[in-house]
Amino acid sequence: MDENEALVELLEEILGEHGLHYPNRGQISFNCPVCDDDRNKHNLEVNYIDNVYKCWSCGDSEGTHGPLGKLIEIHGNSKIKRAYLLLKPEEQTKTTENEKIILKLPREYKKFSDSNPRFIPHREALNYLHSRGITDEMIEKFQIGFASDGDYSTCVIIPSYDKDNHLNYFVARSWVKGRVKYKNPPVAKDKLFSGKTQLTSKRTYI
Repeated sequence: MDENEALVELLEEILGEHGLHYPNRGQISFNCPVCDDDRNKHNLEVNYIDNVYKCWSCGDSEGTHGPLGKLIEIHGNSKIKRAYLLLKPEEQTKTTENEKIILKLPREYKKFSDSNPRFIPHREALNYLHSRGITDEMIEKFQIGFASDGDYSTCVIIPSYDKDNHLNYFVARSWVKGRVKYKNPPVAKDKLFSGKTQLTSKRTYI
């Protein structure tokens, strides 16, 4: 068993059965121990290569994000903490502060304000957001858009910006049943977790 496999086992001991897992990227999702309440949302994402984690539901409101060692310290028992120290004696990330990753929204991303309200995908995406409790005011404030074609076809797209208002991530969620629910952008995961997620309401899920 290599180091990464051992880390996944430790995380499963703390957080239970995982959701999506991309071993080549070191990205894995779990139910958040703070806010999930048996809803099985898998909103907590961990990157065990870059040693970071974040809950996309309560990360900002509850502080559920940061170095992986913080997650272990809060939720792990003494045995797990000792095992983690053997695997990761120091928190390290693979990117430096000098490295810059430029992320752009998908070319097919459209704001609702720039789209014809009679356009069927516009109506479908808007109805989906409204059904999830997301208001027109939230859509405008957080620049939520949608895509009707391309790689992100039939997805609503929620951007995330850092404190300097630079795009650092986005979440794409399909409104069509039977399709892959989420499609993540290709970006280093230290950038994924370092910025401020815009949708921070603990009771708003998409």
